[in-house]
Amino acid sequence: MRYASLPFGALVCLLLLVAGGLLVGCASSEATILANAPENRSPVAPSNVAVYSDTSAVGCEYTRVAMVSTTGNVDNVSDDQMVADAKEKAGEVGANALIVSSIRESTNDSAFSGTQGEFLALLEERPCN
Repeated sequence: MRYASLPFGALVCLLLLVAGGLLVGCASSEATILANAPENRSPVAPSNVAVYSDTSAVGCEYTRVAMVSTTGNVDNVSDDQMVADAKEKAGEVGANALIVSSIRESTNDSAFSGTQGEFLALLEERPCN
């Protein structure tokens, strides 16, 4: 049985299209642990990470754990995806709450083309007293 073969250039183009398609809608995140963060933190499921607009909305005592930064493609990443990615990263570092500092799209004069999110990850003392 013979198989049709693609020219090398067509194969490369096809692979690039597939790889590019995998990146569409993706957000990435990183966390910077703060100096005063408690040391023995356990991972937290993203579904158990609360999201607040500012620190005055937090009902429990808390400790600041990390700064979480997210980045994504401006055309295909929603604010909800940015928050979901930040919740996952916060849970990985043992935080159970996030404060949304900012989520913004880059402007034409920006060096970065996409959406950026900044969050403060907290460890709330639950249940609240």
